[in-house]
Amino acid sequence: MTTVILVLMGVLIIYYATRFLGDGMKILTKIFLIIIVLLTVMTILVFKDIQMLKEEVATRESTFILSHGEQAYAAIGIKPVEEEAFSHDSFVYYSAEELDELIETIGDDDSARVTKGRVFILTPSALNKSYRFDLGVALDENDLLRVLLATDAYKELAASMSSRLNMTEEGAEHMVAGLENSYGDEAHLKGYLLAALVINYFQPEGLKLAKHIKSRELRVVPETITFKAIRYVPLIGLE
Repeated sequence: MTTVILVLMGVLIIYYATRFLGDGMKILTKIFLIIIVLLTVMTILVFKDIQMLKEEVATRESTFILSHGEQAYAAIGIKPVEEEAFSHDSFVYYSAEELDELIETIGDDDSARVTKGRVFILTPSALNKSYRFDLGVALDENDLLRVLLATDAYKELAASMSSRLNMTEEGAEHMVAGLENSYGDEAHLKGYLLAALVINYFQPEGLKLAKHIKSRELRVVPETITFKAIRYVPLIGLE
C-alpha cells in the first residue's frame, strides 16, 4: 500500500500546482486527477478484498474447482485446519455427478445450495506453481496437472510414477490396480491431488490472487464488485 500513498501524495502536489496553469489546463488536469483518485480508491478496496479472501481461505470451508475452457475436471472442499497437518476429515470430496451439479449451481448463481463458503474456479496455469509431492515417488506440479486433466487419471498417474522408477509398461499396468485399491474412485483421486495443488497455491510465497483474478485464471464465486473491478485497475501494490 506504500505505492498507493505515494500516488495520493503526488495527486495533492499536482492539484496545488494547477493554480499556476491556464483555465483550460486546470480543467484537464483536475479531470485527470479525479480519474487517478477513483482508481486509487478502487485499488484500496480491491486490496482489502484480497486480504479478506486470504483470511477466508484460512478460516472458512471453501470449495475449489479445476476448470479449463468449458470443462471442469475436479473439485475439492477444504475445511479450515486448527492444527498444522491436514487429515482425511479436512476435505469434502465430490463425485463426478456432484461436480456436475456444483457447476450447474454456479451457472445459476446458486452455489450456496451445494457448498459452504466461497467457490474458487482455477485454471491449470494458475496452479502451475513449483511443487514437489511425495506419493511414494516424488512428483512435481506438471505430473499432478497431467493426471487431473487426463481422461484416465490412474493410467496417467501410473505412467508418471513408473517413469521415475524406470519400470516396464507391464509394471505400470500392475501399478494401476494398486493405485485404484488405495484411492478408490477416480474423482476421489483427482480431488486428493487437487487439494495438494490448492494448498501449495495458497502458500504466501509467490501467491498471485489479484493477478490471476485479473487474467481470469481464477474466478471467485460469489464475485464481488471489487473482484470485477480488478480487471480495470493496476496491480501495483495489490500482491
